[in-house]
Amino acid sequence: MPPFEFPGDFSWGYNPSYPFAIESSYGGPDAFKAFIKAAHEHGIAVILDVVYNHFGPTDMDLWQFDGWQENGMGGIYFYNDWRANTPWGDTRPDYGRPEVRQYIRDNAMMWLEEFRVDGLRMDM
Repeated sequence: MPPFEFPGDFSWGYNPSYPFAIESSYGGPDAFKAFIKAAHEHGIAVILDVVYNHFGPTDMDLWQFDGWQENGMGGIYFYNDWRANTPWGDTRPDYGRPEVRQYIRDNAMMWLEEFRVDGLRMDM
């Protein structure tokens, strides 16, 4: 399950609000790094489940980030038309924006380089 910070303390993790943060009720970043290190010491690879096909929107700073929105949707970093639709809400990021692609790339690289996970699994 994705470890990203989400609203509240109970969730499957598929409603990420802060994709660069580990859910605080899971122990935070140091606990996650210790878990990965312990898994590696026992020869176990860690594949991280990441969610990039939709975000939040509850408690998400990027939602209507600049105050602009259209059709009641997410603003400049999200699709504001039919492309926003997912089974989990109308919260799909606008992959056509270079800033969004860079945000997702930076997030993926953080998990691989800083946290040392062995791979990423993502829904499409």
